[in-house]
Amino acid sequence: MKWRSALLQLLIIFAAVGSSYAAELNQEALLAWENYVASVKVRMQGRLKGQSPFLWLDEDPMRRQRLNSGEIVISPVGNTHPLPVPHGLIHHWIGAVFIPGATIQDLSAVVGDYGRYGEIYRPTLIKAELLDSTGDEQKFSILWVQRVLLVTAAF
Repeated sequence: MKWRSALLQLLIIFAAVGSSYAAELNQEALLAWENYVASVKVRMQGRLKGQSPFLWLDEDPMRRQRLNSGEIVISPVGNTHPLPVPHGLIHHWIGAVFIPGATIQDLSAVVGDYGRYGEIYRPTLIKAELLDSTGDEQKFSILWVQRVLLVTAAF
């Protein structure tokens, strides 16, 4: 009986500690994120101007070969992954998949249907919604939930 009480107390402590970390995003981490996004936009402009291959796939001949053989190709972006920033980490991944017969309209219909993300990407993705759409930018909110043993984390 004592071990059950001790286990319950330990779980309560872990739950309290886990929830206290999710209180607020640190301003230094937010600034680092905004700087990272700006640097990514600069790299994307280089692709648009022809200063580097337009598609990530074309940077390495093996990627195209793997993709053409039916493999889903995924890789972290950059030499340091995850990228440490003050009070946080930035995870940035890129990937490619070839779907024979699919059109850009097919892709756009799925990618832009935030209301169905919970259905399409379940069980980890719980909710998604479009917050704002102007020009070529969209702001959206996504809630992911990951459960491992007795711990549940939401992002």
